[in-house]
Amino acid sequence: MKEYLAGTYTNTGSQGLYRFALENGHFTHPDLIWRVEMPKYAASSNAGIVVLTSRGTRSGVILLNVLGKVKDEILFENRSACYVGMDHEHVYTANYHTGVCADLKIISGMLHLRHKIELGEEAGCHQVLVHGDELYIPCLCQDRIAVFDKNTYVECGTIVFPEGTGPRHGVFTKDGRMLYIVGERSCKLYTIDAQSHDIIQVNAISCAGAPSAVRLSDDETMLYTAVRGTGKITVFRLQDRLPRKAKVIPTPGKCPQDLILCEGGILCADKEQGKVYWLDEDGKVLDEVLVPGASSICEI
Repeated sequence: MKEYLAGTYTNTGSQGLYRFALENGHFTHPDLIWRVEMPKYAASSNAGIVVLTSRGTRSGVILLNVLGKVKDEILFENRSACYVGMDHEHVYTANYHTGVCADLKIISGMLHLRHKIELGEEAGCHQVLVHGDELYIPCLCQDRIAVFDKNTYVECGTIVFPEGTGPRHGVFTKDGRMLYIVGERSCKLYTIDAQSHDIIQVNAISCAGAPSAVRLSDDETMLYTAVRGTGKITVFRLQDRLPRKAKVIPTPGKCPQDLILCEGGILCADKEQGKVYWLDEDGKVLDEVLVPGASSICEI
């Protein structure tokens, strides 16, 4: 049995953070494990589970154990972030509205705010990727990835994209040599040499829509991109680490906000449909579960 969390937008009828499982070829009924405002994104590591949260005019992160019990909460922003990720005991958030990325650390079961990286309200920060001793921050509205030293927080590099790209989310290969990132506005996939920061290949994802998520298969032979507005998942096969479009998988809705890969297929969260779908590699719906405002999926 595999268990998952679904982050949600609570202005769509959701009541908070939901947990469900894949067991014996079917989804279990989703359980509301924490009633909270706008838990849009969640992440997990051996240090625990972190979830974005809002309370009135304040926003931040909550820390849960695997049973869903809250261990700590920290509110440090006036606008809700759009992304949270983990690197062991480190927690990173990205705030699209304020252009602020935060580094927090879990110490003795408590969340501690270590530093804020301020890139400006015009940055449109959408993710924080850890790469060795560096942090890669896609800045959607600046058409660049800002690179910072993970320890000193000094900006040490930048990857510039053509105007109108809108870099949103990316994924590194396991050895850290290659970075694949989707352009929300250009609807293209960019392959980047992580050492030289050169863009070495550009692939069209779709002729319409806005890519929202990108995932790399565990064997690093396939790359999956969800495209909002089209209801499609575009799949690339990697040959010598360079993507070649392999197929397009239809989804039941029009807004696949997030996806993760699982045994036997793909889990896809559709915010407008308010469901998480389990699809096979051809787009056949193997099962579905109702999660209002589903915006992200996290395996726990």
